[in-house]
This record gives sequence, structure tokens and C-alpha cells, in this order.
Amino acid sequence: MSAQTTGHENQTHSLEIPNDPAHIATARLFASAIGRHFGADEEAVEDLRLGVSEAVTCAVQQGDPTKSIRIDVVPGADTLGVEVAWRDGSDVVANEHDDVPAGGGQSGAPVLAEGVPAMGLDLIRGLFEDARIGPRSDGMRAVGFSISLSERSG
Repeated sequence: MSAQTTGHENQTHSLEIPNDPAHIATARLFASAIGRHFGADEEAVEDLRLGVSEAVTCAVQQGDPTKSIRIDVVPGADTLGVEVAWRDGSDVVANEHDDVPAGGGQSGAPVLAEGVPAMGLDLIRGLFEDARIGPRSDGMRAVGFSISLSERSG
């Protein structure tokens, strides 16, 4: 597990965790600490923590268990942008979900890796108007969103 944070306000703050459910709590703590550091109100911190938790859960379920999960938080003038990224593990998990049709979950749940539903993504889409879900140009899968900051800490 590694963390990278700089003292510059507009720099990316990152946390890299193993693809292991035991580290979801670490991701939640990271999200809460960063949100509070940048002056997000408690409701926004809760949304941030929930969004990161759901995105990391999705990454654990869909990611390659031998690769890490990366959480990046980028502060803006009045927002915090978040991206959770991981290496696709669809080859690893496909056999566990053979009953789920490719391209869609059993109840229309969003799908990131072919045939693997990601039900927490509906929650992310509901919480964050700017939710971005899907593959990146570097071949990683990602969930991104942002929260508004009501106050700025100095």
C-alpha cells in the first residue's frame, strides 16, 4: 500500500491499495481525510466516502487480484475530482459469473467488465451528476466523479 500527497493544493493526492476487500476501509478513511482537509462539509464527505467505497468494491470484484487499485483525488477551485482505477480482471472472474449475460447485469445493472455486473455503480450515478464509468485509454477500468466544496480550508 502506498500514498502520495504533496503540499501543493492543486496536486493529485493518491492512494494505492492491494486488490483485497480488507483494504476498502482504508480507502474510505483516505477519502474522508482528503475531503475534510479540503473543507468539504460533512454531507459531501459522506458522499465522497460512499462513492469511493462503492468504486473500490467494484474494483475488488472486477479487478485482477494480483494488481493494485489506485485512488486519485485532484482538488480544483471549488471541487474535488476523484478517480478509482484498476486493471481489468474479467478473465479471472468470468467463470464465477457465467449466468450473467454479457453487456448487462441480471436486472439491468451497469457492467464494466464483460458479463460482470457492478450494482454499486447505480448508486454512484445517483450521487454524482458527473459520474464517469468505463475503460481508460491505458487499458485500465475507472470510476470517476467529483464533489463540490462548500468551504475552503487554508
